[in-house]
Amino acid sequence: MKQVIAFLLLSFLCAFISTNTSSGKGQTEVVISLDDFSDPQIHKNIKREFSKINGVSLCETSLKTKTVVVQFDQRKFQISDIKNVFKKWECKVKDMSFHNLSDFIE
Repeated sequence: MKQVIAFLLLSFLCAFISTNTSSGKGQTEVVISLDDFSDPQIHKNIKREFSKINGVSLCETSLKTKTVVVQFDQRKFQISDIKNVFKKWECKVKDMSFHNLSDFIE
């Protein structure tokens, strides 16, 4: 009986680990550098805009480094969404760097 319980616990643990690693698939992070990003109100507006977009799971901004970090599901979110937000708030994108988050999980 103890062997059956141990086997079931091990099976559930393997299933849990498998689910966690597969849930990261499709998640991408983009780090966006901007030319002039010193207005705190624009920071709030950009965070609000990204939070409204379907597929975005995180948006962080930094006045000090003039960057925005966005994590999103690449199946629901497009690069044009990024460009539209910055165009709306008249921010000039200097550089964008994309990282597939599933690469860091495995």
